[in-house]
Amino acid sequence: MNALLPVVSIALSWLAGALVVRLLLPGRSDAHLAVQLGYGFFAGMALTVALVAGFRILGLGMHWLPVAGILVALSAAALFQGRRRAAGTDSAGGLRAWMSGAGRWQVGLLIALAAWVLARVLLVGLEAGLRPLYAWDGWMHWSPKAKVWIETGQWLEFVSRSGWLNDASRSAYTIRNWSYPEFVPLVQTWVLLPLERWDPVTFGYPWIAVFVALVPAAYGTARFSGFSPLAALLTAWLLVSLPFVHVHAALPGYADLWLGAYVGAAAGSLMLAASLRQLRWVLIAAVFGVVCAWIKVPGAAWMLVVLGGVLAYLLPARVTGLLVAGAFVALAVVLLIGVDLRIPGAGRVALSTAGFDLPVIGQYDWQFNRVFAVILGQLLQGGNWHFLWPACVIVYMIGIPAAIRDAGARAAWLLAALGACFLFAAFVLTSRGAAIESTQITHRAFLPLAILAVMTLPALVTATLRPKGRAESPTRNEPDS
Repeated sequence: MNALLPVVSIALSWLAGALVVRLLLPGRSDAHLAVQLGYGFFAGMALTVALVAGFRILGLGMHWLPVAGILVALSAAALFQGRRRAAGTDSAGGLRAWMSGAGRWQVGLLIALAAWVLARVLLVGLEAGLRPLYAWDGWMHWSPKAKVWIETGQWLEFVSRSGWLNDASRSAYTIRNWSYPEFVPLVQTWVLLPLERWDPVTFGYPWIAVFVALVPAAYGTARFSGFSPLAALLTAWLLVSLPFVHVHAALPGYADLWLGAYVGAAAGSLMLAASLRQLRWVLIAAVFGVVCAWIKVPGAAWMLVVLGGVLAYLLPARVTGLLVAGAFVALAVVLLIGVDLRIPGAGRVALSTAGFDLPVIGQYDWQFNRVFAVILGQLLQGGNWHFLWPACVIVYMIGIPAAIRDAGARAAWLLAALGACFLFAAFVLTSRGAAIESTQITHRAFLPLAILAVMTLPALVTATLRPKGRAESPTRNEPDS
């Protein structure tokens, strides 16, 4: 029975987020429900972690009931408000309408794919739900804080090794990466708070939830991008069939799946903004982008990638191109001149031709690494990604004309391009490139880009196939049957 308490924590967060998203996108079609469920998880978990962090900052102690009470109250308010808006929200062209007009082979394939996805989710969930903490990074970086907080019942501080040695109160703790972002430890703390003890199995339940939430998020995004139910389910199938994605769901403890999922949710939100003509989804994308910086150190760079996609969506193609070119020119000038300053509350900001030192990201030297063959070999020859990367290269190259004329396609293209540029700079142009020999590091680094690509490909494909003379609809775009 105690094992169900963490499930209750996850369910409360998910329900609150889903009902809030339902207010933003009311409707009962398959596409609406998928978006409400998928994006509801990410919104709800971000809100919950913010509440838990707020309790910590305010010194209110570690209490499950107050946070749960806030989530219940929010859910009730959203449900009440949503019922008032319920009239007239059904959308034409849903799954039922598509099935009535589709051929038998299409319906059969849809059912088979749905069964396959369900089986994959159940098997991965079963493995993750029974395996004790195994991931090395979990033991070293992402779970020690949660374990200490839960076992002591206090928000004890983690400091550097020198700070720990000089701590007269002997109340501080230290680990190697003591300053890492705390989103993932706070997630674990939230789900284990009702247990009031550390549990090496149930701590991983949120990883199962992330994997599950990606399915409706990908499906709903593809449907609103113009895909049929069958094509949208193929998109969700593509995402959960990627071996490296389900490995990180079946081995809870790493933060990479969380980072990739929120990068994907941010990218998908921009695609929804383009389909629905609703700026609120641009704001949601920006919020999810900020959450990325709260998950892992590279998340700060992915936050900038997301914000670049936001600008690409909001601005005309010519202005976007000028801004991107101007940013690269400005960066080159700064590197040549050299900048070294200290920002209060943030730390040192130094850029020069020798290297850089940035808050959160850290200090690295510029260094050209001949690792192209290594990266291509790891991404294309192994079985971790199937044929995702060749397919992405083909679709994104063909989609360049569509990206010029279509805001959603432009955001999709720039998101992928900026993400690839970040990874290129990290591994080819800096001292970080020495780590590329490890296949695990390579695949973990490319995981956010893979999820981002799957979430944006439907919008790019739809825009590419749209006749050139057909303008974008200025009104809300409902999924076709």
